[in-house]
Amino acid sequence: MIRLDDKKLWGNEAADDETPEVLRSYFIFHKNYDEFFDDDERLVIARAQKGMGKSALINRYADKLESEGEPIVLNIKGADLVAQKADVELNSSEYIYDWQQRICMAINRELGSRIGFAANDDEILLVENSELLGFKRRNLLGSLISRLKNKIGPIQLEKIGVADQEQILKRVMGDKKRERIYLLIDDIDATFHSTDKECLRLSTFFSACRDVVRNFQGVYIRIVIRSDVWATIRKSDEALDKVEQYIFDLKWSNKEMGALLGGRVLSYEGRKNNSEVSLDDLRQETWKGALGKVMENPFPWGSGTANNFRIIHTYSAGRPRWALQLCKMAADEAIKVNQNDTTQPRIKFGHIKQVLEEYGQFRLDDATREHIHQCNNISLIVNSFSSQRYRYNTSQLLRFIKDSVLKNMNVLVDGEEIEEPQQLARFLFKIGFIIGAKHDGNGLVYSTFEDKPDLLQNYSNMDDGLDWVIHPSFQAALGVSK
Repeated sequence: MIRLDDKKLWGNEAADDETPEVLRSYFIFHKNYDEFFDDDERLVIARAQKGMGKSALINRYADKLESEGEPIVLNIKGADLVAQKADVELNSSEYIYDWQQRICMAINRELGSRIGFAANDDEILLVENSELLGFKRRNLLGSLISRLKNKIGPIQLEKIGVADQEQILKRVMGDKKRERIYLLIDDIDATFHSTDKECLRLSTFFSACRDVVRNFQGVYIRIVIRSDVWATIRKSDEALDKVEQYIFDLKWSNKEMGALLGGRVLSYEGRKNNSEVSLDDLRQETWKGALGKVMENPFPWGSGTANNFRIIHTYSAGRPRWALQLCKMAADEAIKVNQNDTTQPRIKFGHIKQVLEEYGQFRLDDATREHIHQCNNISLIVNSFSSQRYRYNTSQLLRFIKDSVLKNMNVLVDGEEIEEPQQLARFLFKIGFIIGAKHDGNGLVYSTFEDKPDLLQNYSNMDDGLDWVIHPSFQAALGVSK
């Protein structure tokens, strides 16, 4: 029996805290994941908004590599590459070299831990410039292993009880023909603030990674980064033009969101029944039946109806973390409403509507935290729309921004002063606060910035015939009128 009040039903919102077995049981493979999971691609960067599953992607790939017996897999956070020395001002070349040193130190530290050598940052020195240059066109893993072998000589090995240095290092390396090191990096932008120094520091990290895979054999790098952070650093560093080719954008369609939610229910049932979930179940849309066990389908929508997963996708802005939070809140509401009912309740659309104001406040707080590095007064701007209309044509939107926002405050976006309402409208469209909308007869059909990135910049076609609406996830919290 599926219990809506079981916290394990929807799984963990944070992939970092999920066990590999559970993550494996419900992980959805997108078509655009192919390049990320291709073991022969040297550098791949996944770009997405917060809550889109970037950490799940990194952790699932690490699990795949480790299950295949790859010799060295470093699944680390950006903080693991932070130097322990005092912060100093560096130029672009110095930052790039510093990042390369940090990468080598991370590998050295991992190698040391695998052979039982207790090394700290003082014992494993940063690679000197002359030595780093000597590694070029050579296998980086093999070079660092040789370097570490020289460092931990027979006397040190005897002290730490390691009997056979060569055999242990062979086990560390695995298949010596490949000599690969997979470096998977999450949260490299965790502490990012939009200052010139921070933009330079972070943008040079990507240039350093590109240099590493180009110059050193055997290194394979995967990175995830927030879309808003990339947009900010991209403006400050022309060198990132050469990195763009290695990026793909992570996003979720209606059906993929349904498969994710249904997959969680299937995984929950499997764990309860001690049975495995087949990936074929997800591909063959068995997830629809699983989702139907906990949620009514279809939901009322406009003058007609729509699939439950389409509604969840809309209110969550296509973000899995938001979708899971909404489902949990709606499940709690369903249990509260049906507490005297002996039958197993299911989530209804009314339960979702009942929690939208509280849910929307969480989303507004998220939006403020996510984009405050781009615009310090983002909270004041979005709250300017409180108790106003929810839908605007283009001229109405630009007039409202001019009269109610720009006349009352100075607005900077990514360090540039906003002078025209169209500039701010485009920023709000880009971050998903407003979206395009058109009526299809049954209800509104929405278009996001990713769907139509050219709108609100060319006066010859500002809106492609669309109106603009406050995103549904924010409407209840802002109290907009319909």
